[in-house]
Amino acid sequence: GQLDLTYKEMLYLTGTLRNEKSTTMPVDNNSFFYPSGSLSFVFTELGALKGNSILPYGKLRTSYAVTAQDAALYATDNYFYVGSFGDGWTTGTYFPYGGVNGYSYTDELGNSGLKPEKMKTFEIGGELKFANNRINLDVAYFHNVNEDLLLSVPISPSTGFSTQYMNAAKMTTTGVELTLGLDVVKSSGFNWNITTNWSNPKTMVDELAEGVDNLFLGGFVGSQIRAVAGQSYRSV
Repeated sequence: GQLDLTYKEMLYLTGTLRNEKSTTMPVDNNSFFYPSGSLSFVFTELGALKGNSILPYGKLRTSYAVTAQDAALYATDNYFYVGSFGDGWTTGTYFPYGGVNGYSYTDELGNSGLKPEKMKTFEIGGELKFANNRINLDVAYFHNVNEDLLLSVPISPSTGFSTQYMNAAKMTTTGVELTLGLDVVKSSGFNWNITTNWSNPKTMVDELAEGVDNLFLGGFVGSQIRAVAGQSYRSV
């Protein structure tokens, strides 16, 4: 559901409510709800500022939103899969092989207690246009919190499995984003616009699963990408 309210082309309020169900989630926890809301104020619609050529448009805005993501396929239980093996360099070998089918039991322990990932986003910023709309400046500060991130986590091999898929991490991203646009040439027959963008997002790994201080995310023999608790994301 969505609701939009506008007052005198100056105040804009939008709210959304969303609920989803997913078959990849546990049967008893497969419904999840998330809302969002945004408010903007076009202050150049005020009488003292309206219609001036130096600052023809100015807007302040803020928003808060929650988004969610469900689990991967077949993560809530243990299954047999088509067998395969490889060396990390070639494409590997898959069954059926030589006309014979082969199956292997999963080495990742299923998890019937999964929750959906959720990202909570807060943003505040503004948009300004100068010199008859020929100079555009957009400034925003954002703060994102990702909770209950779904990842494969190493567990004791004595369980008969090597990993378990679980809600394993919390990460926070903050930063500022600037966008500057210029109408270098603006005529009836030809327009030339230049837009430049700069941002400095910084992501911290706030928490990992209990007993885990780092998680492998990508890479091979050499450099690897890992999430390390208490450090910035993409530590090598």
